[in-house]
Amino acid sequence: MYNQLFKWIEFLILFILIPILVALSLIPAPPIVTLFCVLLYTLWIYRHSFKKVRWSDSHRRLRILAEERWFAWRFLLSILLLSTLTWYLYPEKLFSFIINKPHIYLLIAFFYPLFSVLPQEFLYRTFFFDRYKSLFKSERYLMWSSVVLFAFLHLIYMNLIAVVLSFAGGYLFAHTFRRTKSLLPVVIEHYLYGMLIFTIGLGDFFYINLARLNG
Repeated sequence: MYNQLFKWIEFLILFILIPILVALSLIPAPPIVTLFCVLLYTLWIYRHSFKKVRWSDSHRRLRILAEERWFAWRFLLSILLLSTLTWYLYPEKLFSFIINKPHIYLLIAFFYPLFSVLPQEFLYRTFFFDRYKSLFKSERYLMWSSVVLFAFLHLIYMNLIAVVLSFAGGYLFAHTFRRTKSLLPVVIEHYLYGMLIFTIGLGDFFYINLARLNG
């Protein structure tokens, strides 16, 4: 009983309270520092309470994922859909980032997986699914909680586009993790979709607002 209560309190603090405080600029530290502190805590909890992240069979699970035609088709569909919507709603943004700021684009391509994708996927997939599975009636409820809270985190960017795209992405990543039970496939998938966002010009909704918060 005590353990369950502690998990609920921890759940509320990590995935609801802290994102709210960051969004309202009530934590006297840049968001990346807050994320790092949360990551250290969850790594410590995960190391002492659960099995460590297993990479040994990730290549097999990644191969299974790659053999699924829907994985490639939905990414191609996302390219077409997001490019079309960007061209229609924000024509001035389409490919503007990679054209006007190629050096920053390359830096993001290099550092994004390590400092953003991997921490988020560990927190919202590996840690979340293992740590809080006992709090939900089924894995389906657990998955949808991960999706909603992943989108909720992106309220820190203070725009609806970031939240909507994160909800859609969160569903894809949570669904992939539920199928593969492996961190590596969702890290790769998250990286591909994230770089797609920056490539077509919608990265402003995630990048500029982050700079505002840090400023």
